[in-house]
Parts: sequence; C-alpha cells; structure tokens
Amino acid sequence: INIEQKVFPQELQDKATSLYAELNKVPSKCLAEKPDAEHLLEAVLNKFRMVYEMFCRENSLAPVLEQYNALLVNKDRQVRVLEPGHEYEGISLGITPFGELLVKTEDGTVQKVYAGEVSVRGLYGYV
Repeated sequence: INIEQKVFPQELQDKATSLYAELNKVPSKCLAEKPDAEHLLEAVLNKFRMVYEMFCRENSLAPVLEQYNALLVNKDRQVRVLEPGHEYEGISLGITPFGELLVKTEDGTVQKVYAGEVSVRGLYGYV
C-alpha cells in the first residue's frame, strides 16, 4: 500500500496512487500531514482477521467472493502462470470459493491455480 508517495513515474501515473494522493482529492479531507501507517496497518489486519475467521467458520470464501472478484486486479486480463515444470497463459476469470484462481487457457479449458506464480501482462510484458 502506497501511503505517502506524491509523485509516480510517468508510465505509472494513470495506474498507481497513494493514500495521501487520494485523500487530498477530497477538499474536506485535505491532509496537513501524512497518513498514519500504524493505524492503516491495524485496520488492514483487523479486516483480514474478520475475513479469515469467516473463512474458518464457513470453510469457504463464498460470502466475500463477489466483492473479492470485483476488486481482483487481474480479472478478465491475460496472465502467465508459472508452476514448477509447467508454464501457460490464459485469461483470469476470478477465484473459487476456496481461493483458487481460475484461468481460461487458449484451448478453452479452465485451470484452477492453487499455488504458483501468476504474472499480469503490463507495459513491459509480464510483470
């Protein structure tokens, strides 16, 4: 999470932001000082704990699946999946109720990615 960064490289200016920049877009929320990283971390960890406890109770991410997929940065984008001894490309479709990433490959099959590296095609190829 970018907290107080004010300037980004030209190639990232339309994609990257920071908490400081976003809060200063709202006139009533202009910041005289930088956001508090400690309070931000506490809020993130509290939200994570709530979702993790829900997952443990339900044994599923189903209650947050729609919201998660709506925020998934690589959803409906071309990705490259790197698994030990196996590499392929496809379109990210979102996650399953168990957290697996669904990737539709060029031949139309849908793979469940439980673990591995997933790179998103960006300005400079896959990142």
